[in-house]
Amino acid sequence: MATTIDSQKPLVTIITACFNNEQTIANTIVSVLNQSYPRIDYIVIDGGSTDGTVAIIQRYIKQINYFISEPDKGIADAWNKGLRQARGELIGILNADDLYADDTLENAVQSYLTCGKQAIIYGKCNRVNGGEIVAVIDKEFQRSKIKQGLGFGFVHTTCFVPTAVYQRVGEFSTGYSVAIDTDFLVRCLVQKIPFIKGNHQMY
Repeated sequence: MATTIDSQKPLVTIITACFNNEQTIANTIVSVLNQSYPRIDYIVIDGGSTDGTVAIIQRYIKQINYFISEPDKGIADAWNKGLRQARGELIGILNADDLYADDTLENAVQSYLTCGKQAIIYGKCNRVNGGEIVAVIDKEFQRSKIKQGLGFGFVHTTCFVPTAVYQRVGEFSTGYSVAIDTDFLVRCLVQKIPFIKGNHQMY
């Protein structure tokens, strides 16, 4: 993570929830620590892993702003724990087997600063298998397609959401075991939160 901090730049919170991800968690953490953007509040929420995940996280503990390992009630509960600890004005959620490009946050913040700070910024998702990109999700959001049941056209984990939006819309619902992110995005849609396509990407 960059050591020179520009206090004029917004603080960005990244939340990683994990459980028994010893094969992937190190790469995920490093992708956050290697960001070209300087102001990062990094939160890792572990669900009480029983493999080597926690030991791997401990290698990077001095560069993680908040870490807890305890049983949770699922991914929504873990994300909500992270949200309650978040200090940034913009929040990203990075899964424990996903990666940011080195300039992901820098590009996302630039979009955030130019869109009025009240929109959800989404980006490009590169699906990787065996080290090769096998699919790219890079569509424009179209409200009309939601009514047709065609989805949002982007991946939730590419989204950077202002803290103000969470304050307005609320946390993730723990009443669902699947489609938790869809429920949140639909609530944002109902609240007329704009969805803006940025030029950042992740893997």
